[in-house]
Amino acid sequence: MRSKAFTRIYLDPHLIEEEAQSILISGGTDEHSEFTHGMWRSCVLWNGTGDQNDTVVRDYHGRARRTPLGAKLSYLDSVLEAAFATEHIKWVRAFQVRDGVLAPHRTLHEFCHSFKRLCFPIRTDFGCLHSENDCVFHMRLGEVWHLDDSEVHSACSLSAFTRILICINFDLPKDSFESALRGEPGRVERPEPFMPRREPIDNLFLETIYSLGAITNWQSLQDIIRLMIKTHFYRDVSAIACYDWLIEIAARSGVPKLLQKVTDFKRFCIDERDPFETFEWGPETKRFHPRISGP
Repeated sequence: MRSKAFTRIYLDPHLIEEEAQSILISGGTDEHSEFTHGMWRSCVLWNGTGDQNDTVVRDYHGRARRTPLGAKLSYLDSVLEAAFATEHIKWVRAFQVRDGVLAPHRTLHEFCHSFKRLCFPIRTDFGCLHSENDCVFHMRLGEVWHLDDSEVHSACSLSAFTRILICINFDLPKDSFESALRGEPGRVERPEPFMPRREPIDNLFLETIYSLGAITNWQSLQDIIRLMIKTHFYRDVSAIACYDWLIEIAARSGVPKLLQKVTDFKRFCIDERDPFETFEWGPETKRFHPRISGP
């Protein structure tokens, strides 16, 4: 697994929960994409302008400024100052997810600045999981991770609990994550990842999955996709298995054009796609649809 935990920082559970509630109350911006199902939101805490509505990640000259929401989070601010080289921070964002899944995919980086990115949860439970290829892991409170999104990756929150992840983008003088961290007494170094035990699958399980073709149509497809993505987090299979299942389900559905659509979705998520390509689920939509901006 190329994603890894670098360190764990102490978070006072009461103080950080108070500030997590402030983030929840703020609402944030709904994150809609071809890859997300459920509630996904983000809000900007630090950026180059101090404007909460300035959400497009990009490089700029000078140091980051707190947005009005970021300026209210004094305890989180003190954590960032103590744990990280804040002079190299360009963006700090808070990502919320509730009862949501992320379709396994690779991220394109052709239009992205080469920031180094570290993340840590300030609100989480054991139903909040991440994955890379065939590995599933839980990011514990305060664990600082680099998530390698060039690999096939996914994430989920399997309950009504809202997970909050702080994501920091650094412009570092050295090509090293260690230069983003400050020395902090009492910090736990290199925590062992928590990787939940998952049950194996067998032929009976697979045949049960494939039998969903009998109830799959254009109206039920999104529900089937969510179910297939979730399965990876509690069954011992690779993240991309859900696409092979979807293809077999679509083949058994007897619904015209459904098989081609889910086959194209697999290609879009994990194989190749144009940098400005989007994906739409209607039976008559075109394969390529221009974006206004890059991925």
